[in-house]
Amino acid sequence: MSLLWVEGFEKFGTGVLGSAFTLSPVSLKYFGSSTTGTMAMETGRYGGLALRLNNSASRLNTPFLGTTNSTLISGVAFKITTVTGTVRILDFRDPGNWGASSNERGLAAEVLSSREIRIMRGDILLDTSTTANIQDDTWYYLEMKVTAANSGGRAWVHLDGVEIIDFTGDTEITRDVYTSVSLKTYTSSVTYFDDWYICDATGSTNNDFLGECRVETLTPNSDASGNWTANSGSDLYAMVDGGVIDEVDYIHETVSGNQALFGSNCLSANASAGTVRGVMVSCESNPSGQFTKYAKMMTQNGSGGAIQESGNFMPGNRAPTASTEIMESDPDGASWTSNTINTFRMGVEIS
Repeated sequence: MSLLWVEGFEKFGTGVLGSAFTLSPVSLKYFGSSTTGTMAMETGRYGGLALRLNNSASRLNTPFLGTTNSTLISGVAFKITTVTGTVRILDFRDPGNWGASSNERGLAAEVLSSREIRIMRGDILLDTSTTANIQDDTWYYLEMKVTAANSGGRAWVHLDGVEIIDFTGDTEITRDVYTSVSLKTYTSSVTYFDDWYICDATGSTNNDFLGECRVETLTPNSDASGNWTANSGSDLYAMVDGGVIDEVDYIHETVSGNQALFGSNCLSANASAGTVRGVMVSCESNPSGQFTKYAKMMTQNGSGGAIQESGNFMPGNRAPTASTEIMESDPDGASWTSNTINTFRMGVEIS
């Protein structure tokens, strides 16, 4: 599998335009740091929401992505309200520095006050573009691909699908692999992020630059089937359709084999016309009692499709923990289409 991560930033904070928040415990999928007011939700590229980072007190790190491949690729939409100082957009982290302090780099793409983009390996400058000309308050799609090696490594940067950097040389920090990616503003420049993907070079699809991508969030909006119990009311989906862990709205169950399956909203008209690269299903859960019952994810292609189980119990302790599953094929093993996305069902089963 080569697609490793996708994010549309629709479920951060309260999911309300302009709402400021601190990273923990709002989004359990990520590591990093923020102080009050340095992260907020704003209007995304195509409506919806985007993540706003206000200053260098903010950074967002993915967890370990599970890859051992020497090549990592990531793309994200960004805009900077006023280009001043240095703004770090994508920062590839290896196992030795994935959780390093906010002022330390792995291999990073940064926007300069000159409005060009440079790539840095730690504190060492590798290359600088000459044609980027980043403008204020304008959305761009930045992609970086790195093959890590201390000799003969490669690093490419594409801006809106056009190559602006191709570097050959030492692209390694401590090991010939990058295992997570960080978003970071670095200076006081206000930066927006949207439509983020990460993949590696394994597999037969999604193993190179994907080009400009659009990430849409599907939210449970109906109860398809199931016998879990809602903490409040009778609608199970209403307990799991939010984006904030507040331990007030949730569903629960202790009987092995019991399921809860949900329908969801559909893609927008514009997104339906595109190619679906994959789906990432996210769920927050914690085990019941003395860790005797766990949840695992389920997916289905509408009412006629076979239910597929991830086979992996979602870990956790007394506090909720986020789990994710990447699906490059639909639950029946076929290529995704807008129709299978629009009839897609997601859910959980008790161990």
